[in-house]
Amino acid sequence: MIDKWELAAEAFANVLVRENAALAALDMARVVPLLEEKAERVAAFEALSPAGMARPVAVELLTRISTLAAENRRLLDRAITAQGRVLGVMAGVVRQRPKAPRYGARGGLRAERAPLTLTLSSQA
Repeated sequence: MIDKWELAAEAFANVLVRENAALAALDMARVVPLLEEKAERVAAFEALSPAGMARPVAVELLTRISTLAAENRRLLDRAITAQGRVLGVMAGVVRQRPKAPRYGARGGLRAERAPLTLTLSSQA
């Protein structure tokens, strides 16, 4: 008979596998829907105890989850860095967009000042 804790651990591991695959592909459209499911799986896993379960099985599952969670963190950091770069490029494009000429109070072209720059950083 499969233990409830083992089922919860497997479900948690499976959502991490799917999220890691989406993060590896930088497919944020697949990542976002998994966030709620991952939160539910974590809560279900944390609510149970491996008491009474065979130690080797529990150790194997915990090792698997630990490895998947470490990979998840690495991939999330990579995705955050990539998103920061994309935002930086977009901010650069917005800054470089030419403006239409403007006329001053006396009818002549007004001198344009350089816009304030915005620097985005992906480092915390």
